[in-house]
Amino acid sequence: LLRSALQLRPDSVDARVVLAYVRGWQNREAEAEALFTELAAIQPPVANLWLWVNWGELRERQGRADEALEKYRQALAVKPTGD
Repeated sequence: LLRSALQLRPDSVDARVVLAYVRGWQNREAEAEALFTELAAIQPPVANLWLWVNWGELRERQGRADEALEKYRQALAVKPTGD
């Protein structure tokens, strides 16, 4: 499904955030990290709550609790968009 979504809309931040999340759970953490980092650079922090939540979850699973908390704090700073 993600491949199809990205074929239709390769610029979809939402699909790329989900792809990074999946890569993390596939133990492809370097790929997940690279995607999250890339998305954080091109997408303002207020634009996508799930970027920060999923990145925090990856950090938490890695045993990096302080860094996970920082990502979760960034998620809390996201202003709801209603979509």
